[in-house]
Amino acid sequence: MAETATPPRTRMTFGRMGLPVAALAGGLAAFTAGYRDMTDVPRVLSSLRGGGDADSVAYVEMPRITVPLGRDGGELVLRIVLETDASSTSAVAAQIPRLSDSFNSFLSGIAPAAFDRRGVLEIIRLELERRAAETAQDTPIDAVLITEFSIR
Repeated sequence: MAETATPPRTRMTFGRMGLPVAALAGGLAAFTAGYRDMTDVPRVLSSLRGGGDADSVAYVEMPRITVPLGRDGGELVLRIVLETDASSTSAVAAQIPRLSDSFNSFLSGIAPAAFDRRGVLEIIRLELERRAAETAQDTPIDAVLITEFSIR
């Protein structure tokens, strides 16, 4: 009898589950990006109010925030500017003591080792925006801008 040679099977890179796993990962990434965009509360509220006119944007500068970092003697120095509409600058300025208190309580609770991690500035910015929206509920603060971030 003649033997028929069967070609060796080549193994697929992803195996049988490759395409479904890739589709699931892509869907999860799209969901995460969309969810994160929807949780950007100050931006979403600004778009609902019809904000976005360059003429109506105003900035309110907060006093420099200095927070000691543990026993090593280092300190975190932040300068923050709040973005709002031009008609609300006095209302935002009136909230600065409450905002400073809220920001300081958050920043003083951060472990010094956390500042060595990637993405810490974005995490801080998101938390400060959340606290600004929570603290000054009736005052339109569209964004929290960090203009100085240094560890001394």
